[in-house]
Amino acid sequence: QRAAFIAQQSIVHREGLGEQLLATFTARHDQLLHLLRSLGPEDWEKPCVYPGAEPRPAHQFIPALLKELAMHAWDIWSPHAPSRPLFAESLPIFLEGLPRTVALATRPDPRLRAPIRYRFAVTGAAPSQYDIVLEGDHVRMEPAGTTVAQVRCQCDTETFVLLMYGRLAPQIAV
Repeated sequence: QRAAFIAQQSIVHREGLGEQLLATFTARHDQLLHLLRSLGPEDWEKPCVYPGAEPRPAHQFIPALLKELAMHAWDIWSPHAPSRPLFAESLPIFLEGLPRTVALATRPDPRLRAPIRYRFAVTGAAPSQYDIVLEGDHVRMEPAGTTVAQVRCQCDTETFVLLMYGRLAPQIAV
């Protein structure tokens, strides 16, 4: 629901800007960069408003900005160049933020009688193993441990990121 709301608001905003879309984006992006450059060491922990979320320390805006630009660039290119990858340099930043993203974006069934553990063996740019655990009405992502997983998957880092960010359907990933 949140993604649908954001998409609808983005469409309304884009239509309202018309031919000024790129110029407005560039100007606002330049303002943000100027603001970030003006921050001193004492400012990086100050709480800042983040749209649709609780306030965050200022230092979290840089990785968030990089993820937004990388993912939305992929969103724009992928329909026209499906083989175009995410920027390789962005993959570790995406992985760093995934536990929070997965917890916020996944809605497990509260009627689950027992936890379900999905283990992902991720290869390529940032190889590792992760568990996504659905338990009751919450979900968490953690480094894979010794607990047996009910479902095991293997994919490269980019596929994992696109799958976890909802850009790739599980059926397509398989």
